[in-house]
Formats: sequence, C-alpha cells, structure tokens
Amino acid sequence: MKRIFTLLLSLCMLLSLFTLVSCEKPKEVDPELTLANFVGQVIDVPAGDPLVITGETYDQPLLINAVEGSTVQFSGCTFGQKIYFNGTSGSAAIFNADNTIAENVSITMFNEIKEATIDTTLPRVILLMPIPCVAEYQGTVIASGISELNVDGVTYKMETCEHSFDAEGNLIPFDPNASYGIFAVATWWENGEKVILSFAE
Repeated sequence: MKRIFTLLLSLCMLLSLFTLVSCEKPKEVDPELTLANFVGQVIDVPAGDPLVITGETYDQPLLINAVEGSTVQFSGCTFGQKIYFNGTSGSAAIFNADNTIAENVSITMFNEIKEATIDTTLPRVILLMPIPCVAEYQGTVIASGISELNVDGVTYKMETCEHSFDAEGNLIPFDPNASYGIFAVATWWENGEKVILSFAE
C-alpha cells in the first residue's frame, strides 16, 4: 500500500511538472523594426549646407532621415543606442573621431533604393572612427583615418580591397603599391542579387 501511494505521489508530481512546462508561454519575438514603427530620436536633414551637430547626447535609438544630396556631420556627440540612417541618393552622414560611442552601438543603413548599379550615387556613411555598420539595402561605408571597417559582420582593411578607380572614374584592380587616402565598402542590390564592392581611392 505504501509503495502504491509513493508511486501515485510520484506520478502526480510528474504530471504537475509536465503541466507547468507545457503551459509556459512562448517568448514573444520583437517585431521587425521599420521606419514606420521606429521609436526614438529623429533628425531630419534638409538639403543645402551641411548640418553640423556638436556636443549632443543620444540616449535613445537615433533615426537620421537625409534627403537627396544632404549631409549631416556629428562632432563631440555621445551615442548610447543604435543609429539608423535613412539616406537617399547622394546623402551622407559623417561621424568625426571625437564622438563617444557605446559598446553596443552600430549604424544600420535604410533607404528606398530598390535596385542600383555601380553608377548609382548611393547614400554614404563616412567614418573617422570605427563603428560597425549594417547595410540592409544599399549604401557605401567609407573609412577615413581608421584602419578597418566592419560591414555586415565582415572586417575590411585597406590592403584587402579588391578595386580602385582611375582618374576617369573607371574601376581598376587594387594596386598594393599605390598611395590611397580612403577605402570603402559599397553594397547594393542589382537584378535581385546583393553586390559587395570594396575599393580604395
């Protein structure tokens, strides 16, 4: 009798444990971030003279909306959360070397350009300090005065560039003996495929 009681008690405990485990709610997945559901600070960059922002602190995610040909430059600013750059054709966001960047900060490039070619003037992020970048659509990440770029989780260095441009703007092979001032990684979608181009100038 004692043995049956112990067995029943063990069975009840096992069933209650199963009930607790099976009733646990699955973890909710965060909805995909889009420009429409963005929550944080927003900067709208107008056309015309470059917008220079100095000494500001951004403790929320930051969205930069830049119209065609516009430029925003950050100097002496502090970034505590991720940065999102919604740049149109020919726009640029420049991050000077004197900014302070938290460890978890990265820059994600958004835009409405669906298809491009090597001749398309893409939005540009110009880095004078290392900040990881994600190019979900199209964009060019340019390094000036820093030794490497992290784009889409891949590290690029000047010496690993594949291409450069001649004086007429034609794409030519990278020359390891040449003197270059900057290097860059451009990504775009062309005919449904993602293109990655690393080059120095």
